[in-house]
Amino acid sequence: MTTAIYCGETNDTHGSVQLQTHDAPACVRGGRVLTGGYTDMQVTGYRERGTLHRYGINIEVDGSGFGNSYAIDVNMRDVDISGGFDVGVIGGSHVQGSNIRSGPGFHLYAPGSRISIQSSSFQIGEFSGTWDRVVYPQDVLFDDCDFTVADTAGTKGPRSFAAIHTYWQISGGRATNQTLRFKDCRWHAGPNIKAVDTLYAIYTEADELALGNQVLVERGNISPAYDYGVYIKQGGRAAITGTENAAAAPYAAYGSGIYGVELHVDGVQIQDTRPK
Repeated sequence: MTTAIYCGETNDTHGSVQLQTHDAPACVRGGRVLTGGYTDMQVTGYRERGTLHRYGINIEVDGSGFGNSYAIDVNMRDVDISGGFDVGVIGGSHVQGSNIRSGPGFHLYAPGSRISIQSSSFQIGEFSGTWDRVVYPQDVLFDDCDFTVADTAGTKGPRSFAAIHTYWQISGGRATNQTLRFKDCRWHAGPNIKAVDTLYAIYTEADELALGNQVLVERGNISPAYDYGVYIKQGGRAAITGTENAAAAPYAAYGSGIYGVELHVDGVQIQDTRPK
């Protein structure tokens, strides 16, 4: 294994890395950076503070390891970072996390991989086609997590924010049978969100219904600060059960032809928060 000290910790080939009760100062790229495949990483009690980096956790697997493998196995517990959460894995990787508290910035890329995050909180910035989004969520579970849209750029005028901005496909891809699942999660708005801003709790980009991809929301709560609870832009499948959805428009779904829509709502409480 080759491990280089890059402000915090950087692993760029393959092997096993363990970090316990580790602190990182202001870092340029991230307090914990992992870029190589065939790696097993255990992180416990990690703390990161500073203003130079965009992401406190930066996992971007772009190099293979032993046997030309890009797969990694990551377990993170008790992680507290002032930077964002940036995880990009491929090739049958597995990422587990619990008690993660991150600052602004949330990006997840997981084709062919399994992600399971519990009891964690994330901050998401302004609507973007390149950052603050979920891409190729092959098998992704968030359990008992909090998502807060927050003004991180200080831009003026009407803005848009999507706590979960999902891209089932990019660059002409046709990934199938992907599942993005939320259990007992909560969606909030930060203090600097303006009344003229448009907020989406879950926003999904175009997807062909026949590909079998789906969003599942089980219980949880969507704040009345949101304009839209679940927003399907152009085709897709979603199932919502037992969720308190207080958004102004709890559900909005659009599609036609191969971009059909299946929206299943069972046992959901829809609140009217308009003044009486």
